[in-house]
Amino acid sequence: MPAMFAQLQTFMFWWLVPAYATQFIQKAIYFLFFKHPPQPNHRRFQQHARLIYISVVLGYLVYSTVQIERSIDPSYYNYLQVPLDATPAQIKSSYRSLSLQLHPDKVHDPELRAQYEAVYLSIRNGYEVLKEPLTRTAYDKFGDLVKTCTHCKTLRDYTVASLASFYYFYVVTAFVLLVMMVLGKGEYGKYWRFVGLFALGVLEYQTIVSPAGQEPLGWLFTWRTPHQKLVLFHQLYISLCIAVSQIGPLLAPVNMPPSQDKEVEILTNQVLELEKLTNMELKEVGSYLQTVLEPYKDHPAEAGVLRRKMEKLMVDSAILETNSDYRSAYEAASKRFRGPGS
Repeated sequence: MPAMFAQLQTFMFWWLVPAYATQFIQKAIYFLFFKHPPQPNHRRFQQHARLIYISVVLGYLVYSTVQIERSIDPSYYNYLQVPLDATPAQIKSSYRSLSLQLHPDKVHDPELRAQYEAVYLSIRNGYEVLKEPLTRTAYDKFGDLVKTCTHCKTLRDYTVASLASFYYFYVVTAFVLLVMMVLGKGEYGKYWRFVGLFALGVLEYQTIVSPAGQEPLGWLFTWRTPHQKLVLFHQLYISLCIAVSQIGPLLAPVNMPPSQDKEVEILTNQVLELEKLTNMELKEVGSYLQTVLEPYKDHPAEAGVLRRKMEKLMVDSAILETNSDYRSAYEAASKRFRGPGS
């Protein structure tokens, strides 16, 4: 359950942060660098929002990669301060040296002694695991399973015991992808996400069955054990899937059939033509109002009365056009006012 909660938390964070960050950054850029920023319904505003959103997602993906890599606990190799390909003699020599330097009996401060005891315990456990070829190989491939699997006596036992976590990850991942699809966040590239999940499974299988030191992608994150790399790839896969689903439609929009393309083109031209006509009408109305109000420019009181009457007339006209009940009542009242012979 903790793994499922962590992945759901990552998904929710990815879902919410980019949109809010984009709005904040766009407002800040417009405030600092634009004297007359474009309006939200303008094409330039949408282009800017698109570029900022893509940058935010890519930046957050890089940040997530660094954070995920740093969040992985140190390995026994780190505690013993030896490389992953260290010989048994190097491991033994480093263990003896560190044991003398960091032995808790040399520290009298209670708080500092507790820290030394924790480090010394990790060094001793690391040496106990890495000094034996079987447990060292099992640790490289399966991590802490080497400590928890008390009944494992062979590499095959460790492999079988690791299948539970192997299947658990893929079940949880499939559940997260399903949640994305239900929420409408996973439609773009869903085929490639499942291909990627399959490829990740093949990579994990190859890592498990390959001889020690010959695991695939050994040139990546050379300071991490094969098991730590798999943990890293698991978490990066979720982040990458979410990132692709968010910026994929912006970087490579889905092509529409030619008939729909033509309809969109016609509709776009009609909207542009309507916008031109509207702007022309607004200019004519502005000129007309300026001409009407010209005689009242030196009489603000009369101009105010005229403005209020014009506003009331505009409101009444809008109501008459949109409200059929009001229009019927208005016409009936007009007939009664004009009389039966009108």
